[in-house]
Amino acid sequence: MAVPGTPEPNIIIVPGHTLPSQPWWKALHLTIQQAFKAKNHDVFPPSWNRLPERSKEAAERLKEELGPDGVIAVVLLVDRPIACAGVLPFRGLEYFDEAQSAFEKRTADQTPVTTTADETPEDEPSPATVPNLSALPPSDKPGQDWELCCVCVHPIHRRVGLSPKLLRALIDYIKPLGARRLMATYAVNETGQYWPNMGFEVVEGAGATLKKGFTHTEGMEGLKEDVKFALGVKEL
Repeated sequence: MAVPGTPEPNIIIVPGHTLPSQPWWKALHLTIQQAFKAKNHDVFPPSWNRLPERSKEAAERLKEELGPDGVIAVVLLVDRPIACAGVLPFRGLEYFDEAQSAFEKRTADQTPVTTTADETPEDEPSPATVPNLSALPPSDKPGQDWELCCVCVHPIHRRVGLSPKLLRALIDYIKPLGARRLMATYAVNETGQYWPNMGFEVVEGAGATLKKGFTHTEGMEGLKEDVKFALGVKEL
């Protein structure tokens, strides 16, 4: 509940490709980074960020992730972005396997650790499990499946209901475009039951796991623990 006399947050929706030119992008970039840094450091190393540190590079990265049809909803408090959530046509879960393959390619030239036949190096990364998309019933028509990405709320603005408002704004945007299902891929050991409590039904067998040691960017620390990702589906 807002304090009397304080401005109400405003939600705007903009195409992903406009991010580099938005006047509030640098501030939103900081909000996204702050939101991600608040994650559990027993699992995600402190050096992990959601986006690159350079604002221009970060805008291009998120623009590329959202693709030509993706949009992002931004919560503005006056003119300051304090939360956001993106949505784009569903890409499937193959990118987990692609990310693992890219990681293995980067580390292929490293000197292998010598072990006996019954030993496994404690710090040797294991491959990701291959996602099982056959567990997800197919859509009747192309364009019916969309997915969330980059759902972030600045730590000092949490627990006031911003995520449900962002979700509703995005659903209202994509339903007229023919969307019938919305996907949320989330780290179970980070968000727990949050997405199921938001009305997303877990698709059993459709998740994936990134193993301890995985890193998405060369030179960054690897995961400290296995991270299991689940796929939730919300009928619209």
